[in-house]
Amino acid sequence: MSILGHDQVATKADIADIRADIHVLKWMVGINMALTMSLILHAVA
Repeated sequence: MSILGHDQVATKADIADIRADIHVLKWMVGINMALTMSLILHAVA
């Protein structure tokens, strides 16, 4: 059994929204990693 019912389908707009969210999450993770690495390098140096 799937999460979606038989009468529910993902539309192109739904997929576009998910892709936009994933794009934002990728940027957030990248910035977080860069800041974390700078803190670690600052603590070691």
